[in-house]
Amino acid sequence: MRETFGAMVAMWQAREAKDPEIRAAMRRIAIEELRHAVLAFRVAEWIEPRLDAKHVVHLRRARKRAIAELRREVAWEPPRELITAAGLPTSNRARQLVDRAADALWPA
Repeated sequence: MRETFGAMVAMWQAREAKDPEIRAAMRRIAIEELRHAVLAFRVAEWIEPRLDAKHVVHLRRARKRAIAELRREVAWEPPRELITAAGLPTSNRARQLVDRAADALWPA
């Protein structure tokens, strides 16, 4: 989950950062974070069918808690200069990214 969100934010910054060095660095970071996210999804795809009902319930609860924690973390508004120069998403935009990923990628 964190890897996926990290990749999403890095891709956002690679597009939005006004500083060209930051944009270039975030493109490289986004690719690496995306690799981590793909690995996490592959591990989940492999292990989840092997879980019994009790552990599936535990997993769903853990996902819900993790999504809630991520939503709390993105409630912080970055300084304007980081939004502009580094391309960090605003708190509102980051929450939208979390919500979209929760709906599409992280069934709870």
